[in-house]
This record gives sequence, C-alpha cells and structure tokens, in this order.
Amino acid sequence: MIKSLYFASPFFTPEQVEREERLKAKLRELGFEVWSPKEMCHLNKNATIAEQTEVFNGNLSAMDKVDGVFVVTDGKDIGTIWEAGYAYALGKPIIYYCETLGKNVFNVMLARSGKLVITNFDEIQFNTISAADEVSTVYTGFIE
Repeated sequence: MIKSLYFASPFFTPEQVEREERLKAKLRELGFEVWSPKEMCHLNKNATIAEQTEVFNGNLSAMDKVDGVFVVTDGKDIGTIWEAGYAYALGKPIIYYCETLGKNVFNVMLARSGKLVITNFDEIQFNTISAADEVSTVYTGFIE
C-alpha cells in the first residue's frame, strides 16, 4: 500500500506553482505523506557544485525511501521526466497526473511505465492511489 509519495513536478511558472500547491494539498488532505523537492531542497540559479550535488543526492534518497512517485507531466519538464525514469528503474509505482492531456496523445514510455494515469483533479482518490502498487491500470488513450 502506498502511503508516502515523492512529488515530481515542474515549479518554474506561476501556473506550475499553483498546480503543485493544489495537488500537494489534496494528497496531504487524503492522508498521504508527500515529499516535495520544491519544499525540501530548492536550488537558486547560482548554486555551487556542492549545493547541486547535495540537492541531487537528497532527491535520490527521497525517491529511494517513498512508497510511490506522483509525477506531473503537464509542462513536460525534463527533470520531472528524469525522476519518473529513476522511479521506474527503482521499481517504484508511478502515478502520472496530466490535467492538460485532454484528448491529446500520451507518450508510450510514460503510458507503459505508470501504474495509474490521472487526467482530472477529481480523480485523485486515496483508495485508487494507495492501491496503485497492487493494481496496474493500463492507459488506454492515444499514445505516440
């Protein structure tokens, strides 16, 4: 059962920050422990190599410890997608959140690596996410 989540998401624009805060609040309200890189180890643009290394290792350590990874694909941030790949390599269940997907195509690598794909805020439910490690829902929409 998934109880703790690493929250992988872009947070570089006001829209991305709003989405992240709204999603983290919902997940926490449902009872999940949420580990957020934005909250725990955000870097400034002039970070030293030592600071970058500390943040990188801190993020890896957090992903190693959580039960699952909640990945926001909106914005197609390369760091977020890298985190999804690392989570998959660890064997962590991945829950993809894609509220802007609509009827657009989803990437096949994401579609097949995720245990759950959520496209609407109202679909975020404790029972569905907490059981994602036990029951895989195959994404059936259009893929590229």
